[in-house]
Amino acid sequence: MCASERQIIDYLRRDWDAGLRITTIDQAMRALGLPPDDQVRWQVGQALDDVWRQRLGFRQVLRGLRWLRGFRWRDLFDLIGPSPLRAEIKQWNSASFILTNDEKLVARYILRVQDDAGRLPPSSEIREALHLDETKTHTALRMLQRLSFLILNGDNQYDLALGHRTFLQGLGFSFHTVTLQDHEQFNVP
Repeated sequence: MCASERQIIDYLRRDWDAGLRITTIDQAMRALGLPPDDQVRWQVGQALDDVWRQRLGFRQVLRGLRWLRGFRWRDLFDLIGPSPLRAEIKQWNSASFILTNDEKLVARYILRVQDDAGRLPPSSEIREALHLDETKTHTALRMLQRLSFLILNGDNQYDLALGHRTFLQGLGFSFHTVTLQDHEQFNVP
């Protein structure tokens, strides 16, 4: 991991600890004065996702539940119930912090205007409807493919991936951007 990637992760961890902030990697990069770089954004997102998965791994959950040894299994599951851990897992996915707000808009637009067969609108329609340039539209579609929301079919066109609905759970493609007087930007739920 390079120094700029560590810098971005440190910024995000501090920012997320402030509470109610869902700052994206793109927003962190701008705040740090780093140039936009989709590959760096992807790598940072993968590193954060890996840490997230390790933190929520089965062993870590069991370690956290050691104090429950005296409970019967039935009581244990009743106690876990709708825990904050479960709520947290449902709210966050890597799309929340990897995608730019424009990319989230592209995903939302695709879901809104797809036809009954699940065919996507042409990229030119997406570009015109959202007032994006060709590069941003292409980048958005590519990043949505990397996240397994879209797949590239044999005709070199994008289709919705089978598991695309999982992105609608929790935060999904929602965002609300806050801009402070000093021009700092972050998203909130």
